[in-house]
Amino acid sequence: SQWQHESLKPGINTNLALIIDFDKGHHINPPSHLIPADYPIKVIGTKIKVNKISNQAIAQSPIYLIPKSEYSEELKFEQKYYKDQTFVFIPIKISPTFSEEKLEVSLEIFYQLCNEKICYAPKTETLTAEIIVNKNGETKLINEPTFLQLPKESMASLAPQEQSFGYSNWKFNFNANSTMGFLLMVLMSFHLK
Repeated sequence: SQWQHESLKPGINTNLALIIDFDKGHHINPPSHLIPADYPIKVIGTKIKVNKISNQAIAQSPIYLIPKSEYSEELKFEQKYYKDQTFVFIPIKISPTFSEEKLEVSLEIFYQLCNEKICYAPKTETLTAEIIVNKNGETKLINEPTFLQLPKESMASLAPQEQSFGYSNWKFNFNANSTMGFLLMVLMSFHLK
């Protein structure tokens, strides 16, 4: 994984990039929301979720790259998948009053690895990442080649708007597209200031 910033200041928004590399001949499926409804075979979509995040920080829905499309002569349809390497970005907002010395994030990655012949049993892996929060210093962008991959029109590749945030050792998830989710986001914005 890579951070978009060298360190953070309270109130700065950043992204965490997950860089997923595959052995030659292997691939994973895109997340379910990027698999067409009329897809001719049943596949298990990749899912990345935030298990835990520091208090006074909010992780937004992952941003996935558009999957590769390739016609399979053997299966007689256009397959959608990620192969060689792909990136998934986790946008993160931290409060201007963030008081901890570092921001910590724990992610769960659920995926099914496949090759041209078979798909293996799905796996779940956990990844943790942290970044220093420097309250008085400046922050600078790093890992620019990675973050050039971040889609400019990322709304097209966003998962349904599930939001996660931590508060006092609790973790909350909600759908930001719902009325209740919108109200929670408004209330959180006042609390995090």
